[in-house]
Amino acid sequence: MKKFLLFTGCSLLFASAIGHEVTFLNSKTTEYKRNVIQCSGDVVAIYDKKVISAENIEYDEINNTIKATGNVVIKDELGNTYYADYIEVKNNFASGHAINFKILTSDKSRLAAERCIIVNQAYRLRDARFTPCYQCTKSGALTWQLKAKTVLFDPKNYTTYQNAVLESFDVPVLYVPTLTTVSSNIRRKSGFLIPKFSMSSQRGLGIVLPYLWSISDSQELIFKPVLISKIGHVAWIYYGLRIPHGHFQIDASYTGTKSADKKVGQVGSEEKVLQKIQNSGYRGHLFSKFDYDIDNHWRTGFNINLVSDRFYLRRFDIVDNPDRTMVSTANLEGFHHRNYTQVKTSMYQADYMDSVPMLLPLIEHNHFFNIFGGTFRVDTSCMNLKFKHGRNSQKYVINPSWNKEFVLMWGQLLSINAVASFQGLKVSEKTRSDYNSYSQVLPQLNATWQWPMSIHSSFLSDMVLSPIFGITVAPAKNYFDAMESPFDEITETNIFSNNRSISPYNIDSGSRYFYGTKLNGYDESRNIYRIMLGQCVDITRSRPTLKYSGNEGKHSNIIGSLDIFFTENLSFSNVLSYYNAKRRIDRWESGITYIANRCSIDIMAFKGKQCFYDPFKIPEDQISESIAEKKYKGVYFTANYKVTPQTSLNYGVVFGNSYNHILSDTETRKDKIKLLKHTAGVVFENECSKVMLNWERNNRCTGDLKPETCFKIVIQLKKLN
Repeated sequence: MKKFLLFTGCSLLFASAIGHEVTFLNSKTTEYKRNVIQCSGDVVAIYDKKVISAENIEYDEINNTIKATGNVVIKDELGNTYYADYIEVKNNFASGHAINFKILTSDKSRLAAERCIIVNQAYRLRDARFTPCYQCTKSGALTWQLKAKTVLFDPKNYTTYQNAVLESFDVPVLYVPTLTTVSSNIRRKSGFLIPKFSMSSQRGLGIVLPYLWSISDSQELIFKPVLISKIGHVAWIYYGLRIPHGHFQIDASYTGTKSADKKVGQVGSEEKVLQKIQNSGYRGHLFSKFDYDIDNHWRTGFNINLVSDRFYLRRFDIVDNPDRTMVSTANLEGFHHRNYTQVKTSMYQADYMDSVPMLLPLIEHNHFFNIFGGTFRVDTSCMNLKFKHGRNSQKYVINPSWNKEFVLMWGQLLSINAVASFQGLKVSEKTRSDYNSYSQVLPQLNATWQWPMSIHSSFLSDMVLSPIFGITVAPAKNYFDAMESPFDEITETNIFSNNRSISPYNIDSGSRYFYGTKLNGYDESRNIYRIMLGQCVDITRSRPTLKYSGNEGKHSNIIGSLDIFFTENLSFSNVLSYYNAKRRIDRWESGITYIANRCSIDIMAFKGKQCFYDPFKIPEDQISESIAEKKYKGVYFTANYKVTPQTSLNYGVVFGNSYNHILSDTETRKDKIKLLKHTAGVVFENECSKVMLNWERNNRCTGDLKPETCFKIVIQLKKLN
């Protein structure tokens, strides 16, 4: 006890004696001679915001020099750790040198060299090695490392390598004269980013060489020139800006190359698109987004999506799976408790919907409050539609509704919903069309009853059976407009819904009822199967419906779904739409999913007939089943298997028929199943690297997109920013 008190007193004495330069926190022995402090035995000191521990530390007050020997460990304020057998620094690490020097950065990367010279708080290493690998070291072989004649490590800025050689598993792979990487403590710095390489039978060799210009902490500009050997070059840029409570970004590309191939035999809508591309002499895209929070209740923004043609993004590999319809919007939104207000404008761009109007603007408000023990909701909307051919339409919708749920005897549930929809349309146009001005009131009363019953069985699993019955009483609509579809497709999502309308600004009309059941089976606490079966029946019909909409007659298709969970890893799902009057299956989808620790498999098969209808392109009185009918069928299979914890194999194949929504008189439908897509790949990933090898065969053939075979190799060296 006396020795401990004596040691503590000496430590505090010397800590206060040397002032603010060095503070000793621990040492076994301490001597003070001629303005030099010598400490030994598990010494811990603080010098220039760095914690130094060593067997021996010596500090010269006059020259402001500190020397440390024996298992030297230094931790700086940035999270980096330095190791050495001997180190000598002066004037707060402004200069110095070290022997057998190692650096462990804050992101767990490592640098090592026999000798190190410290200049202006930067570390210059000779004959150094760099690697982020740690687990690899235990096995004796590094996945990759850099050997450089000179390395300048600046913990606050960057690391520069001179005459560096990249080695993989001790085999030289690449020589780099000069390489600069950003410190892990730097959020952003200008420089080249990792390039992207691709090889395709249609496009040839493709190279994307991005360069990041860090304008400021809140702004960045990325130049991404695209060089493609067979079809031309693309100028591509990205700009991002962060502001308080918001952000802005723009992504755009342009090419002056007439890159659309002239294909013999192109007819119909695709021929017009190709001619437009060839005559224009340019192709490109513009994506832009802006979001801003005005306060805690209001926000605004816009989202612009424009493209020269729908084949451009995939042909130049700008976007892997672009949307067929580009939507540009600008909106103002307000949130107050459960209430919502929105002012929105929209513009649509698609080759097969060239007569879709602009929405200028849409104003809607949803208001909620409680009354008479239930929830009263008022949905209001007003929209202005501007068509390309000189027709303007203004539509308003006011839907006040009241909803209340009751719990009856024996656990039965009853939901009552009352709606009074006020709708109107004003049309001004140069030429007469099928849709005229109107106003109408549509009252609607809905009631839904269900009875969840728990059934216990010693032979079968425990079940919860829920029979459902609902009825809607409402008059049929007298007027329709271009925002309404001539059919409401009946699926498993809306078979038990009070409103089957596709448009959110309309309610379904006419009286009807639906019935069905839901069944859930449980084994202890696990759900082992789910069954749903239902049908709806129209009492009054408001308008004729198209074939394959699921509601061709008064009796809709019988909709059923089945989910079976064999184990926690294996499940089966099936959806079916059966038309009883014609004894046909209009739609079915079946799938099997298996997910385990090392393997995952997904198989899905589908077949059906649906209706495609564009009310802006095809007048209602000219609709025919041959135009509106769409047949689809196919199957896809995907699998992933982990050979080792670092290596996985993946495989995928898609079979299906190809169809075109809009056909000319000379076009024929191709409903035969063929191979659409085929992929196979290998992925290797560990702590310091990621390698992806992927082969893909795509048989799409539309516009100037040809069937192609593509091979991709992606090599990512982690922590080499």
